[in-house]
Amino acid sequence: MKTNKKIQCFLLLVSAFFFYACKKEQNKGYFSKDFKFPTTQAIKAVVGGPLFQTRAAITDESTKPLTFRIVAIRNEDGSIAQNAMDYKVETYLWTSAYTKKEKTIEEIDAKRYKAIRPAIDIDSLNGRIIIYPQVTDSLRLPKGIYKIDIEVKNSAETRLFESAVTLDISYSLPYYYKFSGVDGIKDFKVKFTRLAEKGNKLTVKIYKPDGTPTNVDSYLGYQYGDGSIKDFRELGSGNPVSYTPFLDRLELEFSSFPAPYVEGGPIITDLFNNSSVKGAYFNFWFEWAIYKEGNWLMEIKLIY
Repeated sequence: MKTNKKIQCFLLLVSAFFFYACKKEQNKGYFSKDFKFPTTQAIKAVVGGPLFQTRAAITDESTKPLTFRIVAIRNEDGSIAQNAMDYKVETYLWTSAYTKKEKTIEEIDAKRYKAIRPAIDIDSLNGRIIIYPQVTDSLRLPKGIYKIDIEVKNSAETRLFESAVTLDISYSLPYYYKFSGVDGIKDFKVKFTRLAEKGNKLTVKIYKPDGTPTNVDSYLGYQYGDGSIKDFRELGSGNPVSYTPFLDRLELEFSSFPAPYVEGGPIITDLFNNSSVKGAYFNFWFEWAIYKEGNWLMEIKLIY
């Protein structure tokens, strides 16, 4: 009997030790050998406009949480790009989603706060590389190839991925424009001109095919499903702060630039005129944004 009890105690000790060892190993976590970043190819990054982001890292069931940190930013020749590493900007970080239903700056500011962040940043939770819209200084971050070394850590281990992400950086135009569609006319052309480097004004002119200016205030905006009206009276982020119509133009003032977009996206302007311009209904729509401050002129020429 005593021998059996001794054997039972021994087996219990062995089981307890085995359970503890397994639990300890389980707590240590797992870092997959197939963990990787989305591509080894250079990713084209057009900066100085909308928010730029890469795809998240492919973790292959590695134990979470994972933390990501940029260790070094290198030039194409492998040398340290110290100016790029030191470059920081003031930008907005968001605490909740922007829904496009916000009507005032106060409503938007309740969902975001200002922060100083590296020009080339990383999401510490998923490994996305982020470049903010405020990154516009081509002297501190010249266009070209940049290789980013990234440290990734979880409960199992810490790994350094050299040249984990390669960016081919170039700069956008100081504005964005994209044709969307027409109805009742053949086409239209849009031209942006920066009249002054300092300022916060936009003058809008819309011309007939022969160059005759029209009354911009006579164009109305379609109301979309989110409740927004897509004309120059509603441009997001509480803009415009002033709206002054004249017979041959429209003058707007903005609270700040970039405008009129929020969270890196342009705005849609979708205008129609019933009959005062060409004697019949027509409609045209487009996406646009202005990235750099100044006084600007937007000229729209109708083709019909």
